[in-house]
Amino acid sequence: MKNTECPKCGSKEILRGAEHGRSGCNTNEFIRVAYMTKVELIHYVCGDCGYTESYIEDPKGLSAIRKKFARLQ
Repeated sequence: MKNTECPKCGSKEILRGAEHGRSGCNTNEFIRVAYMTKVELIHYVCGDCGYTESYIEDPKGLSAIRKKFARLQ
């Protein structure tokens, strides 16, 4: 979806970082990698079928995830 096309329905109506209705809060979420360190997830949503994907776009965040999380074998 980061390539601006939905893999489910082929739509080009991709929304990034849509805002939540209450007080304009952003719907982005975080993965905690240490006590005071969290990495932001960016959501991409298809405006036609609702399919959603989440990404970590910050290279430093990806580095922290690689150090903290176990690699699948």
